[in-house]
Amino acid sequence: MRSVNIKVWLSELRKSIRQKAAAIELRAWLGKLYKAAHRNFPKFFPDPDHERRLAVYRSRDAEENERSSPSDGESIQLLCFWAAEYYLPSHLDGLVASFEKLGWDEEDEATATNSPVRWLRHRRQTLSGGGWMNLGRIDRLGRNTTIPRSRIAPLPDDVDFALGYLYSMTSTISCVVIAFVLKEEASLRYDQALRRNYETALRPLKRGHTIIGPNQQKLSAIRDIRSALRADLAAWYRSNLPGFFSAENVGAGLPTCEFQTLAKGVPFPPREDGSPRSDGFLTALDIDIDVNAWEYEGIPGLKFAWPLMHDRSQENHAIIAANEGDFSDEAIRHYGGRNGRSLSSYVDDHINVLLGRWALLGVVVKLQQQFSAIRESAHILNRSNKDALRALKRISDLFSKCVDSGTVADELSQFSSDAGYFSHDVADFRPCWPEYYRDKDITISNLLCESVSHQSRMLTGSSESVRTLLAQQNAALGTVENVRLQRKVTWLTLIILVLTLVMAWGALRENPFWHDLVTERAHLEQNGIPAQGILF
Repeated sequence: MRSVNIKVWLSELRKSIRQKAAAIELRAWLGKLYKAAHRNFPKFFPDPDHERRLAVYRSRDAEENERSSPSDGESIQLLCFWAAEYYLPSHLDGLVASFEKLGWDEEDEATATNSPVRWLRHRRQTLSGGGWMNLGRIDRLGRNTTIPRSRIAPLPDDVDFALGYLYSMTSTISCVVIAFVLKEEASLRYDQALRRNYETALRPLKRGHTIIGPNQQKLSAIRDIRSALRADLAAWYRSNLPGFFSAENVGAGLPTCEFQTLAKGVPFPPREDGSPRSDGFLTALDIDIDVNAWEYEGIPGLKFAWPLMHDRSQENHAIIAANEGDFSDEAIRHYGGRNGRSLSSYVDDHINVLLGRWALLGVVVKLQQQFSAIRESAHILNRSNKDALRALKRISDLFSKCVDSGTVADELSQFSSDAGYFSHDVADFRPCWPEYYRDKDITISNLLCESVSHQSRMLTGSSESVRTLLAQQNAALGTVENVRLQRKVTWLTLIILVLTLVMAWGALRENPFWHDLVTERAHLEQNGIPAQGILF
């Protein structure tokens, strides 16, 4: 009896083990199935290990936040934003109209305020057209200021005042470079964003997730601040002084430059191997690597960097940065002392010309994109030319645009052919890494001159090839349309001939003489008389 109970107990145990094993296998299988569903449809099936993984990642947040935050004695200020807009032959009349709309065309002998409209028209009448004009300080309407030569214009909300220059590169190419000096609350946004504490987040992907730590979030915060300010400046130009970049609705590509100062740190610190400072706040500001940096001989410590190493989303954007101690009290005494406004004005006097030349690279790149678009449009017209009139109109518009861009390319080539003229009044910035260049004594003005000259020569060649292509397209389209027209005329002639015969036949049958002939032929045939010659 006892042995029977043992057998029953063992049987029940085996059965229980099998059930538990089956349950474990089922849970494992369901777990695998859920994870597969999560990998393919993460929005509908959340990660079951999300909280556990997030806790592991966030355990390092405190250390990472501290390492990437400025020290207590550090102060980061974003003092100024420059923006440069160019005006090609098709934009110059609009620039004059914009000056008149702003009321800047009036002259005031009492305050020695000159008219940029009169100056610009005079430059256009000269052979070379070169020169520059100080537009002075620009304030918003209603602001009380003691500056007698201040101009009035609406300004972005974050801007305190602005300083402008008008450049005439050639008789048909002009540029307006404006320094927008930021208000105090706007100048501290970088500092405030870097001092915040961030928590690691997991962003779901199609298969898995990506980890966004405090360092990346600080980079994103700086990028958002920078993009917002650039968008405001692009909108300002589009509303007040539209030109090549803003009129083409490429505000994101408007050449801009920001001015940062540090109280303790050194922007673009030298590195023997060019490696960045790991996880520091300099990385978030994009001033940690000096590979693309240039140092100004006139103000040791003031550096210009372009392109940005980390924030690659910023097209045509540069950074000028320095430590506050790099500016001597004697140098800035005449600008109002040691404050953000004075430093912005002081630096603007030294680098405004440089920014106008640097922005030319953005112009030639945009012109290259236009030529590529024109060439592609010509190929599309070649593949689809059913509507000849519309195609010919499109070719005419493209040809006019190509001629305008080609003229600009020729003038830029001539402007950059004289390195001395191109580099006149341009600040002498020298590379922090001269070994990267063939000429160890190269300056940034030499580099810009060579780049603009090379690119403009390429543009001239592209202009000629595109114009040749458009002329060939026009001739080919005209030939095809002539053949089509000849075919249509041939068919129309045949149709007219058939209609004429039909109408003549109808008119002949209704003639009484025709009826008499038919009757006579029938009478002769009844009498057995041959009727050849009567009605055929």
